[in-house]
Amino acid sequence: MTKTAHSYTQKTLKNLLLLSGGSCEMCRNQIIFVSDSNDQNDKQKYNICEIAHICGLNKNSARYDTSKEKESLNNADNLMVLCPSCHKKIDKPENKELYTVSKLMGLKKTFEDESIEQMIHVINKTDIGGFTPYKNGKN
Repeated sequence: MTKTAHSYTQKTLKNLLLLSGGSCEMCRNQIIFVSDSNDQNDKQKYNICEIAHICGLNKNSARYDTSKEKESLNNADNLMVLCPSCHKKIDKPENKELYTVSKLMGLKKTFEDESIEQMIHVINKTDIGGFTPYKNGKN
């Protein structure tokens, strides 16, 4: 079996990680940890996030769709930030009816919309001279 390389751009990864807010997009557990510690045993130095494909990348992968262009499969709109448990759960063959492309796209949209709203809330709490509240592109 030939595998297609995961070739996400740095911009795509940064956007995904920002929108995740450090949490799994399904179970919402924290999966990205920030630490200033120099201690190599500091468990918070190790992130446990995984990038999951909504439409599978390879022929034998979950939710693979022959009509999808290979180049589009590593775009942010086809990727989710998940913990290892949720990533395994959505890719299990016995869960294929439960975690359809449509279902995962809906979960992703809901999660990312909530993340954006939380960011807007934080931004609008900032009191800088002449600051106009941000309304997600609408003034």
